[in-house]
Amino acid sequence: MYRVCDKCDTEMDNFTLQENHQDIINAQMEKIEVLNNQIEQLDNDKQNIMEEFEEETKHLEEKLTSKYQRREDLDKQVKEMTQEIAYMNSNRNYLHVKISDLEKVINELEVEQKRMLAKKETVTAELHQREYQLE
Repeated sequence: MYRVCDKCDTEMDNFTLQENHQDIINAQMEKIEVLNNQIEQLDNDKQNIMEEFEEETKHLEEKLTSKYQRREDLDKQVKEMTQEIAYMNSNRNYLHVKISDLEKVINELEVEQKRMLAKKETVTAELHQREYQLE
């Protein structure tokens, strides 16, 4: 449109390019600053997450340790109770044998009692008969 010498044309183009270049550099510097702020915020978030994770991990480890201790206590109680049950079963079996023996003795005594009652009745009958004969 306008006539300009090559040298001036080149200088005008260079000036325009230099202005655009400076605008681009400024825009990129702003983006870099925004990105650096975002990186810093992400680093802070990461640090907070790591601290929360470590705290939660510690809490869960304590809870797990507590659960394992409780399990060991329960296992010990189960073992003690199993031993006690075995002891009680042994006693029960012993008492069952004793009861059986006592039932046999009772049966024998009942038979002897019946025999003695029968003998008493016989003796009583004989006595009544003798008394009757003596009268």
